[in-house]
Amino acid sequence: ERYLTDVIALALGRSESSRTLRRLGRTQTQESAHDLLLSIGRWLPADNPYPIRLGVTTDQPDFAIGALPDEPRRDLTHLTALAIDDEGSVDPDDAISLDGNRVWVHVADVAALIKPDSPADLEARGRAANLYLPEGTVHMLPGEITERLALRLQPISPALSIALAPLSNGDFEVLEFTPSWVRVTRTTYESTETELESSPFNELLIIARRNRTRRVAAGSVELDLPEVKIKATIDGSVIIRPLPSLESREMVRELMLMAGEAIGRYSQAHDLPL
Repeated sequence: ERYLTDVIALALGRSESSRTLRRLGRTQTQESAHDLLLSIGRWLPADNPYPIRLGVTTDQPDFAIGALPDEPRRDLTHLTALAIDDEGSVDPDDAISLDGNRVWVHVADVAALIKPDSPADLEARGRAANLYLPEGTVHMLPGEITERLALRLQPISPALSIALAPLSNGDFEVLEFTPSWVRVTRTTYESTETELESSPFNELLIIARRNRTRRVAAGSVELDLPEVKIKATIDGSVIIRPLPSLESREMVRELMLMAGEAIGRYSQAHDLPL
């Protein structure tokens, strides 16, 4: 074991060389050290040196999260709010509704509980995103946030809802932004793909197609590249699953782009920096 101390240090990026590797005639690299540790069984394939090498924290954020503020929320629970996502998704954060001639986009209202410059906010800024590792997910925000705010994990969810009025030329009017209560139904892209001829999917698809035509005509950049989902498990197996190009996926993307553009327009009109 004492001869492996400097090998482990090199494999973890804590040292730049290893006397043991040198005496064995091996190259002085992290990969060579890792390979030796695997070949003799000192490390298993599930032993992951990369977070330590890169200085990435693997501790879960742990901050007390208070109660949801007592603020007015519009009751939109009468709407069918559809959270369409990949099979196996555990933290749905957006949903869409068709309400007559308007489209609602609902997003999980994380800012209701994570206040600017709070400890949880500062920690999240430093992490920037969830970190997905074979041994588990290192979250950007305390896990309690997902349990309380992810759409449909509770019977009724708080959301920030954006109302848009689509126009026949593909453009839209921004009608309102409102904190809300929504009752969300979860489904998948694959399931939605079989229902695109029925309401409300057909109407939403037409709106999405018109928006895409408008964006392309305005010079938007379109990158059509193959996509896959990669899952590495703790036992060392790797699963690579192609994501088929589905109209349902494009539909949701366009509606989310409309919501993002609506936020941009609103912010420009009200001089809000983003």
